[in-house]
Amino acid sequence: MKATLLLFSLTMLCGSLLSQSPGSLDPSFDPNTSTNALVESVAIQPDGKILIGGPFSDFNGTAINGIARLNADGTLDNTFDPGDGVAGIVQGQQYHVYAIVVQPDGKIILGGAFHNFDNTSRDRIVRLNADGSLDATFDPGNGADGTIRAMELQNDGKLIIGGSFNYYNGSSTPFIARINADGSEDNTFDPGSGANSAIQGLTIQNDGKVVVVGDFTDFNGASLNRIARLNTDGSLDGAFNPGTGSGGTFPSIRDVEVQNDGKIVISGYFDEFDGTTRKKIARLNANGSLDASFDPGAGADLNAINKLEILANNSIMLVGGFYTYDGTSRNSIARINSDGSLDVAFDPGFGCNNTGEALAIQSDGKVVIGGNFGQYDGTQRIHIARAHNDIGPSSIDDIAEELLTVYPNPSNGIYHINGPVPMVEHCVTDLKGVMVQPWSTATTIDLSEVDAGIYLLRSTSGRAVKLVKQ
Repeated sequence: MKATLLLFSLTMLCGSLLSQSPGSLDPSFDPNTSTNALVESVAIQPDGKILIGGPFSDFNGTAINGIARLNADGTLDNTFDPGDGVAGIVQGQQYHVYAIVVQPDGKIILGGAFHNFDNTSRDRIVRLNADGSLDATFDPGNGADGTIRAMELQNDGKLIIGGSFNYYNGSSTPFIARINADGSEDNTFDPGSGANSAIQGLTIQNDGKVVVVGDFTDFNGASLNRIARLNTDGSLDGAFNPGTGSGGTFPSIRDVEVQNDGKIVISGYFDEFDGTTRKKIARLNANGSLDASFDPGAGADLNAINKLEILANNSIMLVGGFYTYDGTSRNSIARINSDGSLDVAFDPGFGCNNTGEALAIQSDGKVVIGGNFGQYDGTQRIHIARAHNDIGPSSIDDIAEELLTVYPNPSNGIYHINGPVPMVEHCVTDLKGVMVQPWSTATTIDLSEVDAGIYLLRSTSGRAVKLVKQ
């Protein structure tokens, strides 16, 4: 009898472990009938709730336009009320929400293709309070005259936006701009003539420089095929040389992320980079040259890798419109190793039965995927699903959203601490973990005597925030 019970227990344990294997569907997240249109953007709040954006007008039978917040189990969070939400037919199509940014204070910025939010004019960009209501203190004026595709928040609260617009609040700023915390344009950011076509993705490096990718072949008069790097003032960084850039029948680059070592990972529709075959994904050295040590083999087939996220060990999560990765079946989602090879330990089974458009990694490593699919590994999951994963987000930028607020940042040396959590002991280290300032509970940090660079404010709660010393 005891042997039988032991065998039964082991069988149940093994079944449980297998059901939580990396890549498998997380059944504890169940959105039921979910949205009535695709999910094209996803963001995770510090409290674990999930923001989704897209051209939907219904979630599981509840009318909600363009933006919704879900509880950790996939049910609708009814404490989040966007009123009439996002609206406005743009270029003959329904509204879109392509980008969501969660500020450290809990406010939420949406970018996309829309004209209104809750019956108030907001062209392509709007900021919400934490409860979903319109934040009237963020006033973009006439906003952008074209779609906003990508947004990244600087440490000082300013916002970089990229897309297919030519003007922001009446000011010429082709395809890229920087926005002050009140929604006005930051005129100290000057990209010159900017890009000559759409910017599809962007990211901010640890040193504050901005890497932009998209459909352009020229940036401020320089021939640059679909990727460029800008200095903190918006000027072109001449030290970044991608050679001939991306190529192929459809050479567009759709997403970009920077590793902690400064190397740059790009994904999209392209088939080559600087004359070398790279199917839909490549990694560059910090100077823009192709990193030959990253070899994806046959890469992704068909369409594109739409989104990528770098994980803590520099492995990379991918979603898109592909069927295989380096010849192995991977329907629209895959995890790859830091050298570009397929990580076979992450097995999504049949994966998504249509394209993946959005991707976010929870603090526990679980993967939230949004897109145009209706199933994940044969189970109904309409437009959004969550999968198990045994590797968490990378250590600096992905945790910064839920950390102590430090201002000004960047700074010449003096920082003030203010945060969403009770003050605890903290210290300052460099990126290698070497202590620069000892543990204390002070609300002011003085780094006047240390070299310019990137440092980390670490707390006993396990939290950390990036400090930029000018």
